Amino acid sequence: MNKSNYNSDSFLSTLFFSVLLFSTNAISVSTENFKLSNDIVPLSQIVELKLNPELDGYSGTTTIEINITKATQNIKLYSKNLLISSAIIKNKNNKNKTTLLTVGSTSQYDIISLPTKNTLPKGIYQLSLSFDGKYSDTGNGLFKVTEKNNNYLFTQFQAMLARSVFPSFDQPNFKIPFQLKVNVPKGYLVVSNTPQIQLISHNDWHTFVFEPTAPIYTDVLAFSVGKFDSVDIPEMKIPSKLYVVKGKLPQTTYAIKHIGKIFKEVESFFTIEYPYKKLDMVAVPNYSNAAMEHVGLIYFKEDFILLDDTPSIRQQKYSLKLIAHEIAHMWFGNLVTMQWWNDLWLNESFAEWLAHKVVIQIFPELSAELDLPQIRSLSDDNVNNQLPVRRTVKSKADVDSLGGLVYGKGNAILNMVEHYVGEDIFRQAVISYVLEYRNKNASLQDFVKHIEITSKKDLEGFFSSFLEQAGFPLLSLQRNNDKLLISQSPFKTNNQVLTQRIEQKNHNKNKKPQDMSWQVPLMIKFLTDDNIITRSVFLNKESIELTIPKGVKAIFPDANAVGYYRYILPDEDEKFIKNNITRLNDAEKLAWLNNNEHLTKIAKRAYADVLSVKLALLSDLSLNKKIATDIIRDIDYSYTDFIPEAISEEYSRYITRHLSVIFKTVKWNSSKKETIADKALKASLLALAGGRLADKGAIKFAKANYQDVLSEQSSLDSSMSNAVLKVVAANSNEDVYQLFELAYLRTTNSNLKSDILTSMGYFTSLDIVTRYYNFLVSGKVPTDEIGYRFQYPSFNPALRHHVIDYIAVNKDKILKHINQKQWFPYNFYTSCEEDIRIKVNQTFSTWIKDIPGLKEKLNTVDETIKQCIRSRTKNISQLQEQLLK
Repeated sequence: MNKSNYNSDSFLSTLFFSVLLFSTNAISVSTENFKLSNDIVPLSQIVELKLNPELDGYSGTTTIEINITKATQNIKLYSKNLLISSAIIKNKNNKNKTTLLTVGSTSQYDIISLPTKNTLPKGIYQLSLSFDGKYSDTGNGLFKVTEKNNNYLFTQFQAMLARSVFPSFDQPNFKIPFQLKVNVPKGYLVVSNTPQIQLISHNDWHTFVFEPTAPIYTDVLAFSVGKFDSVDIPEMKIPSKLYVVKGKLPQTTYAIKHIGKIFKEVESFFTIEYPYKKLDMVAVPNYSNAAMEHVGLIYFKEDFILLDDTPSIRQQKYSLKLIAHEIAHMWFGNLVTMQWWNDLWLNESFAEWLAHKVVIQIFPELSAELDLPQIRSLSDDNVNNQLPVRRTVKSKADVDSLGGLVYGKGNAILNMVEHYVGEDIFRQAVISYVLEYRNKNASLQDFVKHIEITSKKDLEGFFSSFLEQAGFPLLSLQRNNDKLLISQSPFKTNNQVLTQRIEQKNHNKNKKPQDMSWQVPLMIKFLTDDNIITRSVFLNKESIELTIPKGVKAIFPDANAVGYYRYILPDEDEKFIKNNITRLNDAEKLAWLNNNEHLTKIAKRAYADVLSVKLALLSDLSLNKKIATDIIRDIDYSYTDFIPEAISEEYSRYITRHLSVIFKTVKWNSSKKETIADKALKASLLALAGGRLADKGAIKFAKANYQDVLSEQSSLDSSMSNAVLKVVAANSNEDVYQLFELAYLRTTNSNLKSDILTSMGYFTSLDIVTRYYNFLVSGKVPTDEIGYRFQYPSFNPALRHHVIDYIAVNKDKILKHINQKQWFPYNFYTSCEEDIRIKVNQTFSTWIKDIPGLKEKLNTVDETIKQCIRSRTKNISQLQEQLLK
């Protein structure tokens, strides 16, 4: 599954080295109160539902074949918000004997008790239940969507949501065959995980009967009901269609052009035949996730699979990677499934890792190799009270708390280990792992075991140190004649907070911050005047000493840019790299720049110096366009999270002076000679020039084109269209805002809808911000599109007091309309003011008792703001001096 909340523009994202073992206690799932025991094991399940999309609710029956392995008087399974009207059980060997079960209470973990007066002995039984439920409107469970007066039903069961649709043994370790029988009014189509084997007609209803599934777990079971359009997906070896809501078939062109080749590449990686009978896909409107890897029926949020004729480079990379990610899950996640949700991170991280690899391989023109997964994760993971990736999971709130950090950090860790053991060896280990556990459950330990056996390297401590404690190491490199000392310590900005985290995670008050350490595979580049020497090193203690080859001018400790760590180099080495930046490849340049920017947070680099380097690089016409685009976006973003209002005008004049040559030569109108990378760079320049620097030419161009964008008449590519809308919003009044609002309500293009709704958050008037927020919670915007968009006005420091005041006054209205409530404080993740920090804490402290997980998110946001304030305080004087030059 890919979560769409708090990603893209959004800000989403302890086991100690002395033990270096996977502690089962740290992630124990044996506590009976939040999981079902193995005393009762499901063997198969039939679910029959009567669904009328015109109504608000439905009814159903289910028959579950179970094995009672220990005599009992109480059947337990999961049920949430369902009205169970009857429950009976029969011994399979004596079907004439029926036992009526009482429908008992439901626990806080959705486990319902079905007690019986008489003890049920060990044996095989059939458990039958009748129930009623309600459709959801939140994009979760069984949810209803209305498009152009047509109603559709979709399902989203990951994680722990199948229980809200039908009673079930809703745990990943229970992999069983399911058979679905779905009754709908005639005229509706039903699609599911498996091929339809029968269509039964009775009066005004049809019953769609589907072939039983292979053994799967509830999360990846799915069905869709509606009056769909569909298209065959070409170049697929198995039956495959893409289903869309009525009228959106023309927007499938981009996706179906590429799905077949992506499928082929993923299958060839595993060298194992696709394990299921079909692979259909559904573009889902108002979906709460980016995508979901249902066996044989992948869901995609419409925005990410139905692209315009001129998609931006960012849209293309995200869409293609998402397709590859979900297809990869057919093997890694579905064929082989986690034992428990504490290893959901591995499912998602591996799929993300392989998807990135596939996009690099098939689409080299997109330069996806420069999308370094560790960059965002390192920024999120340096907050001192962040939780480990691998953690205890008891509830859906625990799963929802994982966030984007799981995808990025896990991906980066797999990247590191692949480079350490070798690409071919890592792939062989993955294949042997999938072959051993196909149609079974497996754990992280099982995965690591295969890599260790194949590579003949001890990796348990590496995985443990990065996954079961939060944060990452700061490496210090020091020269002493021909010796190089590499030492590690935790990257931290606040020792006191870090100490508290260690004590909480280990219940050991004698543990000190310096005791945290990692096992770190390093690939070091030794740069001489005319040569590069590389050496692989495994840092498995506090420090190691190496001999420096003769003639080395500089040491670069992150060859291939895969390291999940930060590093401090000797001044002379740093200076040599700065003056000889072309000695690094493009990925290494990005990683080096990001490392230096991150060091400003702990006062090991000056922000002014890092800014100077970036501006100098932009003057190099040979600089990779992706790097240039990232630098421009970083400068734009600095207004949001670092530059104080008091010096923003002075800062803008400084940036304008240094980019004046670029702005004078750029042609805002499109050229046939432009590559997709050229367009992305130009769009980022337009957003900076018109949105931050008050460039008259950029603003004039945007205002001349925005109405064509709103009316879907523009020939601009999506990246330029998006920039045009943001620039106009930042420089316009309420009359223009009204046009944006009307255009949003008028268009059925999901990507344009998203761009308009985001851009509406860039207007700067207090009255318009209030109107924007009122519109978000008016019922006219889908629930999954609301929560994270509160951040856009907050990107403007001048509006932050107004934003937090609105939230405080309108708490109940907001909570009624948003998903992922625990993440809502992240709308202030970019704040950098003490008075805002205080108000954020005061406002959200009243939310904590009602929203699981919110307290931890609020603590993270609080510490992030403190961190920004400390960094700004340390850097602002030197930056002000720099602005005068």
